[in-house]
Amino acid sequence: MRVNHVSLLLGKRGSMKIRSYLSKNRDLISNPKEKFHSTIRYSVQTPVFLRRKIIQYLDKSLPFQISPDTYSFDVFREKFLVLRYSHHKIEEIYNQIIGECVRQVFLEYPDLNPLEKETAKEYLDQDPSEFYANFNPHITLSKNFNGDVNSLPDFTQPLTFSSFIWKI
Repeated sequence: MRVNHVSLLLGKRGSMKIRSYLSKNRDLISNPKEKFHSTIRYSVQTPVFLRRKIIQYLDKSLPFQISPDTYSFDVFREKFLVLRYSHHKIEEIYNQIIGECVRQVFLEYPDLNPLEKETAKEYLDQDPSEFYANFNPHITLSKNFNGDVNSLPDFTQPLTFSSFIWKI
């Protein structure tokens, strides 16, 4: 299956802070993740091709720090423990990427190069049932979580997003 996946990555220190928290709370949190990111866009239907303008925007937007006073724990899809957060910059980045998607669909799709046209066709032929329609800024901490988020101690460390990945 083809997936357009755009994520922000934590710096080394941020990943170490999360690993330390997970290690200290291993009796409450099983199956911790090893790598941490925040997905901005996950789509199986409409790819957004990486263009210079969006690279420049992301480079200018990073790094930025998220604050512990915006954190909360949640469980997604009944098994993934996530650290939710909010920050105006994450909303701005999301809106820029969605805007770039719309721009490409209306202005570039007729003129895509042959490889991009084939990639776009593969996306359009896929079942959209895996598409996540709502944007919920979070970092996945654990899979197969079966505990109670209310019993978890607060995570009190600021985290910094310092780079991004863009997969098509």
